Amino acid sequence: MVSGNTVELVVYHGTDYNVAKLIEKSNFKYKRSKKHWLGNGIYFYKDISLANWWTTKPSNSFGSDISKAAILECTLIIHKDRVLDLRKLDDYLWFTEQYTTEFLPMVYSGEIKIQKDKDTGKFNSKRLRCAFCDFIRHQYKIDAIIGTFNLPKQPYLPKGYGDGFKDFALEYIETQICIFNKRVIKEKKIL
Repeated sequence: MVSGNTVELVVYHGTDYNVAKLIEKSNFKYKRSKKHWLGNGIYFYKDISLANWWTTKPSNSFGSDISKAAILECTLIIHKDRVLDLRKLDDYLWFTEQYTTEFLPMVYSGEIKIQKDKDTGKFNSKRLRCAFCDFIRHQYKIDAIIGTFNLPKQPYLPKGYGDGFKDFALEYIETQICIFNKRVIKEKKIL
């Protein structure tokens, strides 16, 4: 919901119950990685079902071991000029323009250093995407990026689910929110 100069979102974060209790008392922490989807930050799903799914398939690269699953429901309030919403065409076009005209030239000139894949000698797309999102965050003082993902094999759908439905061109699009600025997290509660 957009209200005046802010965007308010209710989002979900799946984690271990003990970690959720710590987050509720203090705040989120995150592990840095060169392969995060939307840069280095705190990740949320717009869909509670995906947060639940995440608790059954956590990645020890990005998450924590989960012995007892918990979902945190959080309210985010972000100044609308400090959120990049890639679900919006104008934001998406701006994002891709910055990638091709500003970021890539800096990568190819060596001003921004990104490790190439040892086997192929090419830049790894996950490393490029993460570094670019981090670049956008710092360069343009972005507090959050909202991104959508249409994975070819959506791991949260049962095998064979939707076969014969592809002709409709209606596919599930996953939405993730990466928060760079913890101050936009206004409320946290364990569900």
